[in-house]
Amino acid sequence: MQTPQLDNFLDILHDSSISKKARLIYLDIKAESQLTHGLYYGTDKVLAANFNMARESISNALTELERSEYIHRETKRKGLDIATRTITPLK
Repeated sequence: MQTPQLDNFLDILHDSSISKKARLIYLDIKAESQLTHGLYYGTDKVLAANFNMARESISNALTELERSEYIHRETKRKGLDIATRTITPLK
């Protein structure tokens, strides 16, 4: 019998409805969020550097993950600027 966390890990690996890029990014976000009380604070720029991808590719993958209900993004603004952005893994 597998643990719930392992089941979730295997679910994302075998979910062919999302791209391989999105799966890889999700696994990184999930791992990092374990160190910060379930939230991921990295920016698209940080993820792009980590995966050697364009920021647009990261943004597209995050949108894909959000539509598939793997993550929830919350952005807090201060005027027109973004003050903080958090990503919460949902699965």
